Amino acid sequence: MKQSLAKRLLIYFSAILMFAYISGPFLYTIYCSFKAEPDLRVKFLEFIPKHGFTLFNYRFVLGLVSSPSEWKEMGPYFGLAQFATAVSANIPRAIFNSIVVGLAVAFVTMFLSSMAGYGFVKFDFPFKRGSLLLITLVRFIPGLAMIVPIYITFKYLMIIDTYLALILSYLIYTLPFSTWLMIGYFESIPRELGDAAQIDGCSHLDVLTKVYLPISLPGLAAVMIYSFMFSWGEFFFALILTSSMNAKTLPVLLSNAVTEANPAYGPINAIAAIAVIPSIILTLLTHKMLVRGLLGGAVKG
Repeated sequence: MKQSLAKRLLIYFSAILMFAYISGPFLYTIYCSFKAEPDLRVKFLEFIPKHGFTLFNYRFVLGLVSSPSEWKEMGPYFGLAQFATAVSANIPRAIFNSIVVGLAVAFVTMFLSSMAGYGFVKFDFPFKRGSLLLITLVRFIPGLAMIVPIYITFKYLMIIDTYLALILSYLIYTLPFSTWLMIGYFESIPRELGDAAQIDGCSHLDVLTKVYLPISLPGLAAVMIYSFMFSWGEFFFALILTSSMNAKTLPVLLSNAVTEANPAYGPINAIAAIAVIPSIILTLLTHKMLVRGLLGGAVKG
């Protein structure tokens, strides 16, 4: 009895530690986003800020604060003015860029991975197993090893600082995993269904669109959710391949805010909180479908 109780306590304690380790930085960011700038510049952690909690940081980054006198009350005037010019004014554009790139990567990944998965399941061709292995190996190549040839190629094609550059670079990471996921889904579908459709006169494209894809909707949803969330939070490629607000995404804009000469910590935490909100909402709305899609594609039969 004592051993069982000790085991349960150990499990609960480990779960609490894991939760604190994973969610602690994010919860602290949320907490700081409601603090005034003077309270964020103290040397010691204050759980109850002297100036109280405020929505100023969110109103400021969303452009809802127009009175400079209110800026002076909430922090260093010149720091906030510089932040408003360099960062806050560009937030709507950065969010728009992130959404456009994320949706494009999600749809392109879904289309290409379903086509590739169907091809690997239905056809036999030379080096089939080697091709599957190569797809996996590409996924594990560090971005640092690929950025130089990618940058040179994109510069030659004159697509640096465009949506296309980000979409093509993100597909390098989303396609391998998504292809393997769709292969697992398609292999779990009885082959006789596709053969019967072909006997009735359906082409391979008809079999894919009318038989395989309708059955694999959870897998397609998982692919799109995974691709969008990866694109939304990706930083390294976006930092190197963008130089202006034409295609700069929200993570890059946030990094620019942190490296300002006189950073405004309150608004920076507010931007970080805003950047995470879409991922949280998407996960809460689709977590059941995401789990079904990932488990369905991982188990054959």
